[in-house]
Amino acid sequence: MKKILLLILVVFCSRLTNAQHQNDATATQQIETPVIVVKLPEGESYRWKNYCLTFTKMLADSRCPKDVTCIWQGEAKVEISLKRDGKLVDSQEIVLNHPEENGTSFTLGEKPFRVYALMPYPTKKTKTEGNIDYYLRVEIP
Repeated sequence: MKKILLLILVVFCSRLTNAQHQNDATATQQIETPVIVVKLPEGESYRWKNYCLTFTKMLADSRCPKDVTCIWQGEAKVEISLKRDGKLVDSQEIVLNHPEENGTSFTLGEKPFRVYALMPYPTKKTKTEGNIDYYLRVEIP
């Protein structure tokens, strides 16, 4: 009887140390920082900490409309600026080639950004209308 109790005690202790090992392994896994993606309309700014990112203006949109067959997909050009404590840090013209697929990365004042979309995507109808309210989906570091 003592041998059976000793065997049960050994099995129980080994299971307990194995469970402790599993808890230690999950505790050391790294947690990724969440990504903040904001909707940034043309002419407006997004403020965080002491920074201000502005979608200054839409420069060009030669993207192929959704409802048309094109030989070339086209591209869009936007101007974006970054201010820190109210002072201009950097302003750039960004060329967007299919940001919906992988995002378009760029750096302003040593801060990395990524554009995931320029919306609305053109259609045959919106190309002829001309007055479009553009906005960017931008990842903020």
